[in-house]
Amino acid sequence: MPRPVFVALLTLALAVLSPAQRRHDPLNDAEINQLRETALEPEKRLRLYVDFARLRLTTTEQIHADPKKNPDRPRDVHDALQDFSTLFDELDDNVATYADRHDDIRKVLRRVIEGESEFRGRLVSLKNGLSREEMDACEFLITSTLDSIATAIPDHRKLLQEQDELAKKKKLKKGDDTASK
Repeated sequence: MPRPVFVALLTLALAVLSPAQRRHDPLNDAEINQLRETALEPEKRLRLYVDFARLRLTTTEQIHADPKKNPDRPRDVHDALQDFSTLFDELDDNVATYADRHDDIRKVLRRVIEGESEFRGRLVSLKNGLSREEMDACEFLITSTLDSIATAIPDHRKLLQEQDELAKKKKLKKGDDTASK
């Protein structure tokens, strides 16, 4: 087969397969609807993401802990962990979006940071308990997810501190404006 034809067929095959691989959404229809309804409510939306990520991490732990002989268990653990990782990334992206819009997310950001600390501890425990087969299937994913969390925690703490300082300045300015009248 001539090389240009081969390259064209390979490109076409990848184009057809790529959308199929991206179709998996870690959220079910009800969860997607809940997120849609809270698109303009940062506090509710971020709480949902923390809760959904927590559920996916619990699912991952349950699959790992299942004593039944399941030959697909390493892949199932990987897939559940991928769902958690995807949701964690969405959570982090949403925090960044709301911060860029200068939304006051101080209250929920505390919950996000607590969730991230919880997630980190649970993931470390999971990683330490993985079988060799599970580790082979999940090592890169779990390591990169832990790295993402390790980066997010100080970033979110810094954001919280910045928002706290901004709120104090606004409060002082408001008090000055009231006193001058």
